[in-house]
Amino acid sequence: LGIDRPKEAQQQFERALLWHPNRARSVLGLARAAAQLGHIQATRQAYSHFLNIWSQADSDLTEVKEAEQFIQQAARQ
Repeated sequence: LGIDRPKEAQQQFERALLWHPNRARSVLGLARAAAQLGHIQATRQAYSHFLNIWSQADSDLTEVKEAEQFIQQAARQ
C-alpha cells in the first residue's frame, strides 16, 4: 500500500489470509487496499472482520477507530 499499488497489495493480503485467516494486520491491510480501490462492500466486510478479531482491543486504538469510522460512514450512504 505504501507504494500505491492497492491491487497488488489486495492480492498479497488475500494470499496471506489463506494461511492465517484471522491475522488482524492482514485483514486490516485488505480493508485498506479495498478502500483504495473503491470496493465499498469488500472494505466494509474486511473492517467488520477486523473489528470482530479485535473485539477485546482498546477502543481508542487508531486501527479500531479507523474501522469503526468507515463502517459508520458507509452505513450513512
